[in-house]
Amino acid sequence: MVGAVKSNLGHSEGSSGLNSVAKVIIAFENKCVPANLHFNEPKQEIYAIVNKQIQPVIKNTRFPNGIVGVNSFGVGGVNAHILLKSNDKELTPESYEICKPIPRLVCVAGRTEEGVNMTFDFIKNNPEKIHRDFLALLNESMKTGWVESSSNFPQRGYMIIKEKPNAETTTINVECGEVKVPKYEYDCKITNTGMEYPVWLVFSGMGSQWLTMATSMMSLEPFARSIHQSAAVLKPLGINLIELLTKNDPELWKSTVNPFVAITSMQVALYDVIKLLNIKIEGIIGHSFGEVACAYADGCLTLEQAILTSYWRGKIVEQSKLPRGVLAAIGLSWEETKKRCPPGIVPACHNGSDSVTISGLYEETKKFVEKLQSENVFARLVAGGEYPYHSPHMNAVAGDLIAALNKVIPEPKKRSSKWISTSFDKSNWYIEDACYASAKYFTNNLVSPVLFNEGMNEISKDCIAIEVAPHSLFDSIFKRCYQQHNYIGLMKRNEPDNLNFFLTALGRIYTFGMNLDIENLYPRVDWPVARSTQSLSSLLFWDHSKSFYVKKYPEFHNFSTASDFYVKISVHETDWHFIRDHAVEGKALFPATGYLYLVWRRVANSIGQPWSKTPVHFENVRFHRPTLVSESSDIKFTIRLLQGSGEFLVFEANNLVCTGKATVMENDDGLEVQDTIEPAIEEDYKQRHSSEFDYLSTREIYKELRIRGYDYGPKFQGLTEARSDGAIGKVKWDGHFISFMDSMLHISLVALPLRALFVPVGFESVRIDPKVLFGEIERVKQEKRKTEEEEFHLKREFLYFSDKSKENETLEKDFSQRVEGAINKEEVDQENQESRADLPIQFYETAFMKNEDNKISLIPVIFNGNNRSIATKGLEVKGMIPFPVPRKIDQKGLILEEYSHMPYLDKESSRLTNDKHKELMDYIEMCNYLSSLLVLNKSVAKPEPKDLVVADQKLDDLIRHYTKFVEMQETNPYRVFMLLKDLLDLKVEKLDDGTEKLVMACCVAEDKLNGEGGLNNDLLTKHDLSADLVVLLQTNERLVRPLIDTVLENSSDRNNLKMVEVNPAQYLYAWRIVQLIKTSYVGNLNIDYTYANTGTQILNKELESLNMKSIEWNLSTNSFINDINTIDLILYRLTDGVVENWSIDRQLESFYDALKENGFLMVIARNDLNKMESSLYKHFNNDPKREIVRSGLVDEFIKAAKAASFGLVGTKSSIYGCSALLFRKLKMVYDPAEFNVLKIVNFQYDAWVDKLKALMAQSKDDNKPLWLVAKDKFNGVVGMVNCLRLEQGGANVRCIFDLDNSLPDQIDFEKSPFNEIGYMDLVFNVYKKGQWGSFRFLTLPDKCEQVETQYAYLDIGTRGDLSTFRWYESDHKHFDKIAKADQEKGMVMCDVYCSSLNFKVCFYSLFLL
Repeated sequence: MVGAVKSNLGHSEGSSGLNSVAKVIIAFENKCVPANLHFNEPKQEIYAIVNKQIQPVIKNTRFPNGIVGVNSFGVGGVNAHILLKSNDKELTPESYEICKPIPRLVCVAGRTEEGVNMTFDFIKNNPEKIHRDFLALLNESMKTGWVESSSNFPQRGYMIIKEKPNAETTTINVECGEVKVPKYEYDCKITNTGMEYPVWLVFSGMGSQWLTMATSMMSLEPFARSIHQSAAVLKPLGINLIELLTKNDPELWKSTVNPFVAITSMQVALYDVIKLLNIKIEGIIGHSFGEVACAYADGCLTLEQAILTSYWRGKIVEQSKLPRGVLAAIGLSWEETKKRCPPGIVPACHNGSDSVTISGLYEETKKFVEKLQSENVFARLVAGGEYPYHSPHMNAVAGDLIAALNKVIPEPKKRSSKWISTSFDKSNWYIEDACYASAKYFTNNLVSPVLFNEGMNEISKDCIAIEVAPHSLFDSIFKRCYQQHNYIGLMKRNEPDNLNFFLTALGRIYTFGMNLDIENLYPRVDWPVARSTQSLSSLLFWDHSKSFYVKKYPEFHNFSTASDFYVKISVHETDWHFIRDHAVEGKALFPATGYLYLVWRRVANSIGQPWSKTPVHFENVRFHRPTLVSESSDIKFTIRLLQGSGEFLVFEANNLVCTGKATVMENDDGLEVQDTIEPAIEEDYKQRHSSEFDYLSTREIYKELRIRGYDYGPKFQGLTEARSDGAIGKVKWDGHFISFMDSMLHISLVALPLRALFVPVGFESVRIDPKVLFGEIERVKQEKRKTEEEEFHLKREFLYFSDKSKENETLEKDFSQRVEGAINKEEVDQENQESRADLPIQFYETAFMKNEDNKISLIPVIFNGNNRSIATKGLEVKGMIPFPVPRKIDQKGLILEEYSHMPYLDKESSRLTNDKHKELMDYIEMCNYLSSLLVLNKSVAKPEPKDLVVADQKLDDLIRHYTKFVEMQETNPYRVFMLLKDLLDLKVEKLDDGTEKLVMACCVAEDKLNGEGGLNNDLLTKHDLSADLVVLLQTNERLVRPLIDTVLENSSDRNNLKMVEVNPAQYLYAWRIVQLIKTSYVGNLNIDYTYANTGTQILNKELESLNMKSIEWNLSTNSFINDINTIDLILYRLTDGVVENWSIDRQLESFYDALKENGFLMVIARNDLNKMESSLYKHFNNDPKREIVRSGLVDEFIKAAKAASFGLVGTKSSIYGCSALLFRKLKMVYDPAEFNVLKIVNFQYDAWVDKLKALMAQSKDDNKPLWLVAKDKFNGVVGMVNCLRLEQGGANVRCIFDLDNSLPDQIDFEKSPFNEIGYMDLVFNVYKKGQWGSFRFLTLPDKCEQVETQYAYLDIGTRGDLSTFRWYESDHKHFDKIAKADQEKGMVMCDVYCSSLNFKVCFYSLFLL
């Protein structure tokens, strides 16, 4: 047969050969040769075709496998020939067994998250195309590397495919016929990764063993093979390893030997699997006898030697007559532990900075633990055998162990540099015993302390730390002590499926940039893959969201010039620190003038000149979006300048932020309005003393701008003076061009007639001549210097009588030293020697010259409102385009709040005010009654109306009132009533005689029912019961806000709050909690809010507006909590339904690991439902166990939390059955000896101010808590601490305020009541009536108590609303109670007389304004 592509495609010139190859490949794939089109008669010269020796393919012809020749002969002399052979490999039914013998792990990388998800969706939706060959090909293709200059594939994800447990199957039609395949379930995760991380293996020791720990892993063939090899080693010694690892028999673990060999065999097997995956390992580290497995991983021991080493370690100890011992975990530092351990007890394991294990004889250790517990120091005995491991007591067995191990390891091998030793101190790493994996090394491991923390200090930062053990023993330690590393555990105790957990761990390793040979875990697939395997090219999704600008070709193409200019900016760098002060609406934004500065530098760079000497002209500048300034990350700008046209584009992280045109001003007269500046200055000078205009100072200008929303800091408060009409002012030059030009623009804000927030979105023209600009700055500076020097010399005779301020004393001391040095060295010129009296003058002149104020110049600036131009010498802005920005929607008017002491552990139940309480009780009674009227009957086609007769007159009046006057509004809190009204079709009808009656439907309409006889769940979304009066009781301000305030004032990060809501109920607390946080927090707080998504929660518009993250919560496994860490606050809804599947102890263990050190756990619980709620839950088929707790469960939770190292910080309750608890994750180390204590006494400032300064300076370095203690009733220590905490080192400041002078004079944090707060480590601790608490704000009711008083002031209740103008009582009523000694000198009470304003006066005043 013969064919050609030309009849199908035409003449394809240089690609003809490739087209022919493509045609043949298609023919191979489909087993069919496509017909040649338009072939009728052959040329007579082609004898082979004419004689039919070769047959042209004129119709689609079936093609058996074979060899095909491809010719490409051109008239230009190109001759090419290739032979292609078809792929004979075919798919079989076995090819579709993708989850045999184990679930399938699929790793995928992509440019975008959407691209990775697209591949996952393809796998889920196309079972007929998913087989072993396809997955092998996909896995091989996804082993991407990291290239510095490339966009790479930053999104990495993994999918675990498992057969559904019910053994359902589906039939698919494929080439090999009909094939039955199981139905699968898919678990997918995607993360944004960076460069690949170095990998370290961590081999933990005793404590990771558990019953049946190998059972689920035995289906992993490489793992099982290794276990069987270890079993063969132990069989002659009488140990059945398979039974030990898979049988659920606690008796097997009573032997001392069994845990050792079990753990080591598991670690060896896990390492064998890791080795099979070809993960690049940078280093290994072991804890305790985990170093045995280290030796195996390092190649120093064979499998047999490793197992026997662990065997003899346990056997020798078991045969010995060692005294009974025990290990205990305690919350002291390593050094403190050394000091406090009594004889017979030693620090055994240095696990982390705040995690120490001690070892010793049983009775002595038990007593020591009890003593620590009595001092409120964390201490707990731990399981680890009955021997004092890693203590001098073990020296008794050292000789026997060396003798036994010498037989196992006759020729020790040298340890590699990859293995970090934790048995020897670093100073001894190079002695012979430490260099070889010998009998002496492993004996030393048994008798010496474990220096794990010291070893961890040697490993790479930001590495992947993989714990190779049957349990994630170090999970909590890494989260607490080694947060800079990315910890991954391979197995976990009590996990329902550890094989799935292991595969998930491998997937996580892949997401950190490591490529794994996953194919080695599954049946081998030989290349090439089978015919008809899905091509991968269509599954690769490119990132099309980005747009790129390139130079126009050929006009602006220059191969020798790079158009892109990159700038990285960090607020932590000295040069850019000042941009923090450019804030609008509380958010730091990169200044618009900053973009121009960056482009100016790029323009100057293109001509090889410094920017400060390059005149530039900007045209048609537009700002497209703001750039937020972050404390935690750098800003990366790309400035793209198109050569020739001068067009520029500025990108921030690939987002276009600024465009325009920038060119060099060639001539000296490029500036246009310079001649208008001097006349404007002269005219202003003449009018300055007239009464027509006022002149605003810096303070007045920026006070006004702050009201509008401009939150400029000192560096951007450069407009030092402005005329009230905004026509002229003065701008401060302090060395920063960006802040200087930005401050120039502020003159236009003064001139604007509207008190609104505007931002510039563009300029028509900006002209800058640095020669003129900097010349003017220097001129003003010299003029100022000359004036000040003249004034200075006029006053030189008074210098000796100047104030002895601290600064001057320091200057004079330094000067005296210099004078003495000059005299001693005889450096003073004898002929022209000045008198000693003149030397101070010289010094003061030197000090003056070095003053920072000499960098500052005040430059005049003018504004022309007609053409919106702003000008100063050397800088002109024309056509500024201001854009109004709406203010924040959560801006509020005056909020009246009470400020009072509130105990942390509040024993009294709160309740609403009397009128609100009565309203609530009436509302519940009414809804209870209406819910009892619900009839759900699907057989009624159309519900008939009927009269509603209510026997109780009060109830009848309530129903009539709510039915007539309550409307469906967003702020309506009567949501349950609105739902019941909708279901009952409740109405008030007016009769002919003028009377009214209540009418309702005889049953609920069918369109409101679901298919199962219950109510349609769409009604819950429609009526949003989360805002109902009853539901809001759970987040009532008096119940929850004091606890939230405690979290906020004790948060380590004052700018960011990372919180997770774990709430199984239908409605989340998120919206209400965020509103309470905003009410309490002064400033801008970035709230990173995540909620655990059960799939049944209802999200309303308010919740969606919060842009919350979600994490899937499977209520049967509760494994979601493993994916979160370093949380500031966990908000947990305690319910019976959760506790049934997730024990309280397990909950607390997970919460403890997820929280950062000193993080908070807030628990909200409700103990009962009312009748209407019970009825609605039943009709909506909702489980009430997800809403309430049984009696006594809250007390059980408190008890368990204290045992799990949580401290109970706060308790609140209400009479409506709601409780709120606040716990704090306690520090492992509590060392009162490290506390600094300072007493603060009114008016005795000499006694403590200097000490406070010294302690604050010291606190920056040593991080020791600084406790300020005050007893005066009117002491301002609370406010002072609030201020101090904003300073460097202020995070360590705490305070104790004895409000009723009832605390002991001796401050002892090891005794009650001080140890109670010392251990909780709260910032504010106010003691009153025997209870610790703090001052709290709570909103006063709308109907405030009114008093008759002569001490009052005026204010508006809502900003901008004159109708809320009110009188409020002032604190001047306390004036007479202030002691005379405390009053300021000359302070008196004045009477102020006033008259009411009528409408006419107000209108006239507004008219004048």
